[in-house]
Amino acid sequence: MKCKTPWYGPFKRGLRFLSCHNPKKALMEFEKAVRCCPVNDPKNLGKILYYMGFALERLGQGPLAVKSWINARRLVKEKVYVKLIIRWVNSYGMKRQPTALADDYLAFRLIQVKKYMDYRRISHFVSLPEQDMVYTLIDDAWKLLNRSGILMPLTAEQKLVIFKRAQVDFPLLRPVLQCGFVPEPVAVDFSQGPAYAKKILPQSNCPCHSGLNYQVCCGRIQSPLETVFVSE
Repeated sequence: MKCKTPWYGPFKRGLRFLSCHNPKKALMEFEKAVRCCPVNDPKNLGKILYYMGFALERLGQGPLAVKSWINARRLVKEKVYVKLIIRWVNSYGMKRQPTALADDYLAFRLIQVKKYMDYRRISHFVSLPEQDMVYTLIDDAWKLLNRSGILMPLTAEQKLVIFKRAQVDFPLLRPVLQCGFVPEPVAVDFSQGPAYAKKILPQSNCPCHSGLNYQVCCGRIQSPLETVFVSE
């Protein structure tokens, strides 16, 4: 169905709500603006996504804010979007955390969660006990990795390879949920080092022509939250 409301109407209302510290209503208006904006008007669509990212960030939806900003950059090749991404997005293509160690931990956790969900062929945790158990296993593995000191001299690019090669023993989760005990030890393999296959270099320009590095754009670490985005 063709939207009868011009995109700039809800866009301006979104800006007003954003300036009045009401990001939830601002987000609703920006979503309307996106639906109303013609696909052949990338400049204005990018502008809407730019401000939508701020509404999402203020609502605590960092991963979705990053997704919105990067999509805006793909549509509009202006320096303001690059400056925004440098300020808010870390080397893994995620919302920047207070410290570099927190950036590393979040990257490690999201990669392991994705492995688990791929193994189970699910898109979200089916219960809170399951989620708590998975996070406990991942946290134990992270402590082992962090104490090893192997990450200290590495770049984010090299750390990413280590994170992807880490093998947390998720199959042990099934007896845990059935019998109620915590397995020991947690099985992790960090032995293979930071070598990586050079198909698309993380620091090379992204093939989507956004002008961003691959590791920050199409090769970035995505949160499971990004797969479904429905505002309330």
